[in-house]
Amino acid sequence: MRRLSFILLLILTLPQLSVAQQTNKEVMPNDTTIYSMYIVDQQARLSSEKLNKHLQANLQYPKDAYQKGVEGTVYVRFVVEKDGSITNVKVRKGVDPELDAEAIKVVSTMPKWEPGKNKGIIVRTRHEYPVKFKKLN
Repeated sequence: MRRLSFILLLILTLPQLSVAQQTNKEVMPNDTTIYSMYIVDQQARLSSEKLNKHLQANLQYPKDAYQKGVEGTVYVRFVVEKDGSITNVKVRKGVDPELDAEAIKVVSTMPKWEPGKNKGIIVRTRHEYPVKFKKLN
């Protein structure tokens, strides 16, 4: 009977301990965890209007790559920080060194995003963005 009571007590208190630990971690202001954009409650965002305006003003097809007819999509990964700034910009899948460098440049200089949230707390989130280069005739 004692053993059964102990097991029952243990079963009832474990979920509460787990929730308490999660809650303490979530409210830590110095939490440096980077969350995937797919697991947060609210993804970081930048309006398509701001994004298009930024790309039109800043994306330049590298001259040599254009003349050689190099085309493709560069997939760039980055982190949206808690303040909305962009950091840790890296090419996940590249096309050509010149195109890759231009994609990193344009993503690195994006305007601030609205940061992501998880359980109501602003968090750092990892994103990926395709930068397309297509030669127009």
